[in-house]
Amino acid sequence: MNRKTLPASIARVVRALKADLRAKVDVERVEGEDPWPDRFRIAVVSQRFGKMPHLKRQDLLWGIVDRELSREESIAISSILAFSPNELQRAVKA
Repeated sequence: MNRKTLPASIARVVRALKADLRAKVDVERVEGEDPWPDRFRIAVVSQRFGKMPHLKRQDLLWGIVDRELSREESIAISSILAFSPNELQRAVKA
């Protein structure tokens, strides 16, 4: 998604994820017909996740979100996926 179309709060999280984790970050707007404001899925690819268990990855990611956003702003994030580069390469070959 083009960063220019992102709400300022989501763009702030993307910048923090990139800076803190030296990560590639992709954001997808969640389409839906519910009355909630826009929601987003975030995928983060970082070398730091190489040998890190899934729950520790999530703790790290949501810690960054909590640091950057208020609780009300964080509701806009529906999910954050965490991958190491090697995990993505294996998925493509499968």
